Amino acid sequence: MNWPGPEMDDLKQDKDQTNKVLKMRATPSDTFHSPVNQDLLEYWRTLCRDRPRPAWSEVELMDLFRIAPRLVVKDLIDGGAEFRNRYWGTKMTDVLGYDATGALLKDQYPPNAAAALGKMYRLALTTSLPVRLVAVSSMVKRKEYLNLEAIVLPLDAAPNVIGHLICAFNYDYKLQPGELTGDGSSKWPEYWE
Repeated sequence: MNWPGPEMDDLKQDKDQTNKVLKMRATPSDTFHSPVNQDLLEYWRTLCRDRPRPAWSEVELMDLFRIAPRLVVKDLIDGGAEFRNRYWGTKMTDVLGYDATGALLKDQYPPNAAAALGKMYRLALTTSLPVRLVAVSSMVKRKEYLNLEAIVLPLDAAPNVIGHLICAFNYDYKLQPGELTGDGSSKWPEYWE
């Protein structure tokens, strides 16, 4: 199943021309290339045992100390109509240039980008597979384009009630041709301005 993902024009413009995401693709997947994402997936599966997902109360960030700087934990607001950052790793602050702990999507992004990212996060609420995100973005602190691979996993707030998402973001990831288009082509999509 391929999720169509937001188009680049939906995400290019924001309030002050920072945090531009130029192209992204989100798909349900259990294949991740980044060791950071593989580690989070392995930890999450260990906590699942015989359930579809673990509870947030079972997650110990100290168990994830090696990757914790790259983690973001989001609380669902109104069943996923909005998302609030409960935890924002220090590497996220280093890369993006701001601390978004406590922020809602609508506080971080302009309306079109918040809607597209919200759609991507809601995908994790409806699929039995983790969500894999690959993207190319231009960040505040760094002027160059950065590639990323991320994983989005649901966590229960109560038995069988999803209340949180745990995500890992690897901005050191090297995108392969075809990852953004989903067609396996060796040609890069045209997204540069």
